[in-house]
Amino acid sequence: MINILIFSPHPDDAEISIGGFILLHANEYKIKIINLSAGEHSSNGDKIERLKESKFVENRYKNISTKCLFFEDANIQHTVIDQQKRIIRIIREYTPGVILTSHYTDEHPDHLESYLLVKNAIYKAGLNIYPELGEQHTCKHVFFYSQNLYNGKGSMFIDISSVIEEKLNILSKYRSQLIQDNSRVKTYSNTRIFQKVLAKDKYCGSLINTDYAEEIISYKKITIKNIFDIVF
Repeated sequence: MINILIFSPHPDDAEISIGGFILLHANEYKIKIINLSAGEHSSNGDKIERLKESKFVENRYKNISTKCLFFEDANIQHTVIDQQKRIIRIIREYTPGVILTSHYTDEHPDHLESYLLVKNAIYKAGLNIYPELGEQHTCKHVFFYSQNLYNGKGSMFIDISSVIEEKLNILSKYRSQLIQDNSRVKTYSNTRIFQKVLAKDKYCGSLINTDYAEEIISYKKITIKNIFDIVF
């Protein structure tokens, strides 16, 4: 069983948006990161290099594992039934209590398609269809993450101040995408991404009176039974 299942359009997307969340929860829960694509068509790095980079968190943290579905980069499509079935099978196999995936506010077309694809698969995983893909599983806790700011109106903010340096260390391991040197094509990601991550996380932190935070968007209204379950 996997406690937290995270779908990422490409290697590094989840870590950029919710790397702190992943680190904080890896101490107590089993986390699986599913990369839909290897990102093989990016300006820098080939499939082998990008997959190797994605294994850093798996090798460093015992409760984190990764898997790539090898959907074609730049061709993730929510209407493709085979792609839906692959994700349905994974949800039913791992029976997660929590699922996170990219939000539609991300600008990258693959991120929008991933949002629609995973959302559809989550719904269908709980239906009495495709019995060959495993037993039905309904995940009650579904959240989204975005590399862009969701107007500062996320359903919740996670204080990541204690792990911000480790988050940046993880991002630095994605050298093909996020580190600029003379052998790489100059891109927004390898020239500005660290500034963007720090700026966004610091702003989110300011909203909850802490140094750094990450924004999590809930699929449904969050309900509680005890007012003291909320951290003020």
